[in-house]
Amino acid sequence: MSNEPILQVRELTKYFPITRGMLNRVVGQVRAVDGVDFDLMRGECLGLVGESGSGKTTVGRTILRAMAPTGGKVLFHDGTTAVDLATADHHALYGLRRNMQMIFQDPYSSLNPRMTVREIIAEPLEVHRIGSRRERDKRVRQLLNQVGLQGQHENWYPHAFSGGQRQRIGIARALALEPKLIIADEPVSALDISVQAQVLNLLQELQGRLGLTYLFIAHDLGVVRHIADRVPVIYLGRVVELAPVDDLFATPAHPYTEALLAAMPVLDPARRSHSLRLKGEVADPAHPPTGCAFHPRCRYAQDICKENLPEIAEITAGHQVRCHRAAELQLQGRK
Repeated sequence: MSNEPILQVRELTKYFPITRGMLNRVVGQVRAVDGVDFDLMRGECLGLVGESGSGKTTVGRTILRAMAPTGGKVLFHDGTTAVDLATADHHALYGLRRNMQMIFQDPYSSLNPRMTVREIIAEPLEVHRIGSRRERDKRVRQLLNQVGLQGQHENWYPHAFSGGQRQRIGIARALALEPKLIIADEPVSALDISVQAQVLNLLQELQGRLGLTYLFIAHDLGVVRHIADRVPVIYLGRVVELAPVDDLFATPAHPYTEALLAAMPVLDPARRSHSLRLKGEVADPAHPPTGCAFHPRCRYAQDICKENLPEIAEITAGHQVRCHRAAELQLQGRK
């Protein structure tokens, strides 16, 4: 991992309008992403975590411009230049697509059931007009070998594979254009536990061999601990804590992070912490609470938390948190 950023996200927002009536009059906004900031370094795996509904998947799709952002900047460093993906036109995006790819959560619905494996993996090469038919076929076989599948599988259809094998096909498709950045949206959450480990190990091996950079989106902190270098924790569209993965687990500084760590499975019933279990659901992003969005569920909340939105601040080198009481709280981590 280098100290040079490949991606810089600044005040990224994504609002979805709420409309009413026959004229579709806008009466409100769903604040799915509400001012997200982070840097992603070359060769790094950044693990973006949060509950369902926290906005983490929307962050990933907005970065890739699968969704147009409402505001903010997404600076992608392509060699010596930085391109703002948030405002780039379609022509510029077409050229940049080769450097940014996505691995989707569901390995079945993300693959066209009417296409063979060869057609699925070769499609990005054909779209970008790379190589001849023979060269593309050779590239497909090479990619299948890289992800642990056989060349004979190229003429099979997705239904003939297991879930883990389908996800390997999705990974091969993402690698076809030799991208610099891969956004993996919960790539193992739909897989069995034993298969999860195999796919995670494959992703780590490919990262080391090909020099890839990952934005790894997940809700499972155990998975993130295995693969990530740093972790931004997101709640209701905002990053509430960002730290190196070992620091985050040892010394969490935000009550939401503490609760997520406490929710991780523990084999010994005597070590389970029921007092830290989160109550309620993620707040409605169309009507977010005043002050700190987490205060209705926070066991440490005080009046200032209900009234004022805390600014994110660095408490130790590389460890940032958005909490009024971060300096005084001693929160429980996980070994």
